[in-house]
Amino acid sequence: MKKVSGSIMWNEWTLSYVGISDTGQIREINEDDFLIMPEYRLFCVADGMGGHYAGEIASSLTLESIANFMDCLNPDTDITLPLNESPPLFSHHALTASIKYANTMVHQEAAGKMMGATIIACQFLADRIYLAHAGDSRIYRFSDGYLFQLTEDHSLVNELYKQGQISRQEMRTHPRRNIITRAVGTSATIDVTTDSIEVRRNELLLLCSDGLTGMLDDEEITDILNSEKDLTVLGEKLVQRANDAGGRDNITVLLVAIS
Repeated sequence: MKKVSGSIMWNEWTLSYVGISDTGQIREINEDDFLIMPEYRLFCVADGMGGHYAGEIASSLTLESIANFMDCLNPDTDITLPLNESPPLFSHHALTASIKYANTMVHQEAAGKMMGATIIACQFLADRIYLAHAGDSRIYRFSDGYLFQLTEDHSLVNELYKQGQISRQEMRTHPRRNIITRAVGTSATIDVTTDSIEVRRNELLLLCSDGLTGMLDDEEITDILNSEKDLTVLGEKLVQRANDAGGRDNITVLLVAIS
């Protein structure tokens, strides 16, 4: 199990965080991973796919590439990105550009083989939180005791749900629920979904892989988040509850409390 915690003093805000990644009850390898870059107030979760070890490589390379890209924007570092298309890449917002760069790195590493990763990322800048994602990992906002999903799954079952072909409950048990429609590295280019929200005090962000949401519904997650104030205890409870429910996939949670 990977576990990291800490806090960031930023302007008038304090960002407290806990990240936990667990293999679960069935899988032999943890293909999930998370990235926290306090200096950039950046938080990411990646869920790899592609078979034995390939998913682990994809998630690790995705996050490593994002970190390298962010570091290259820092005037105090001397990093050269191995990428010929740098000018158009830098025309994007840094968060979006970092994921597009990661897509190129993973796609090159895959070399025609099936390898990819979902990605969710958020970065605190000025008075807003910038969000970016591809795949079915999720970002939630927990406020005043209520849970709000901020990302929309890029998945086959979500498309079927939007078309009215299946119910939300059926999404959880559909035989093709693991098919995602967008991921880092599966093609030469990637469409990154972005958004931004206002920073608000006394709120909580939850970034998680589908190893959590595949085991627990939003009501169960809400009950857990309402049960405790300590971030580490909350993270451990979420992971343990998902394992108790079967732990069929790797489970990663990243909690960020704003105070």
